Amino acid sequence: MRDLFPVRRASDASAWTALVVDDHRFMRAILWTMLAALGARRVFEASNAAAALEILAEEHVDVVVLDYRMTPVDGVSLARVVRSLNERFRTVPIVMVSGHGSRSLVQRARDAGVDEFVSKPLTVRALAKRLDSVMTRPRSFVECAGFAGPDRRRRRGVPGESRRRAS
Repeated sequence: MRDLFPVRRASDASAWTALVVDDHRFMRAILWTMLAALGARRVFEASNAAAALEILAEEHVDVVVLDYRMTPVDGVSLARVVRSLNERFRTVPIVMVSGHGSRSLVQRARDAGVDEFVSKPLTVRALAKRLDSVMTRPRSFVECAGFAGPDRRRRRGVPGESRRRAS
């Protein structure tokens, strides 16, 4: 079988860790299984934003996979909080999963600092693609008034860039 996630395997010295944040136990179990199969050395689980922040404060996490629809704090709000906190984990890659993949939700997630978005129903291939993106080809981290997160631009260069003056 072709390797779906060639980034790092669990036997590597550089094996990675993940945090799954979802208020549904069954979905956490599915994500845990997928992440372990993709090579995560350790997968932490949180059922809400408060538990997720506690884990982030205590453990080293290489990627956060969180659901959009949670109570009392949704995934977009949690991403905003993570991006506003201290340097230790504010730059951790965040992958959001949701059964509601509307354009407006994806834009809200992006504007909150989410790195990648995966629509449900999840597949291992789709999750692996997003994880590969954030772990092997991370975008620059941007901090400015009102925003902290990955550079939202995906294109290399700016339209008309070749026509700009050198000075």
